[in-house]
Amino acid sequence: MSFQSGRGVRRIVLVLGGGRGIVQQVLALMAREAARGYRGFELHVFTTRPRPDYMETVRGIILNNIAYSLRVWYHGADTVKLREIVASPDTAVVVDETADEELKQAAMEAVGVTQG
Repeated sequence: MSFQSGRGVRRIVLVLGGGRGIVQQVLALMAREAARGYRGFELHVFTTRPRPDYMETVRGIILNNIAYSLRVWYHGADTVKLREIVASPDTAVVVDETADEELKQAAMEAVGVTQG
């Protein structure tokens, strides 16, 4: 399978904090998308946690999805890149409630959700 974004590949933006509850949310999303015909997933990770630490959370997602092609990108706390990727078509966003407030706000703004 060619790993170009598009047909058969679903882009998922993960805004991570220190919680692990997001793993089950992502696994449920991937199962739904696999049922719709997606066989590859691009995981774009945004977090204030350093590189080795974020893998602790992502590992559960990877180990439970060995049947699919996975690609994982680490973007750190880059809110500009977050907005850019979320604006791309065919992108799902999953936000950990324990994530950095600035990252959560950027993700919500990018998908058009405002807080009143």
